[in-house]
Amino acid sequence: MALNKSNSNTLEETYTSLENTIKNQRLSDAGVDEDEEAANLVKYQNAYTLSSKMIQTLTEIYDRLILQTGV
Repeated sequence: MALNKSNSNTLEETYTSLENTIKNQRLSDAGVDEDEEAANLVKYQNAYTLSSKMIQTLTEIYDRLILQTGV
């Protein structure tokens, strides 16, 4: 009986610890820093704009090479 009680106590402690770990993980994921997210949004928007301009410039270069060189 003493062995079963000891095992059940150990099992209960393990599950309690696991429950606390899951709760802490959920809380850490739920806490979103809005300033950091806004900064990332601006960074990605700037990268998209730069990429778009680069593609537009390369398109103009290829058009000029193909249409104006007569190749």
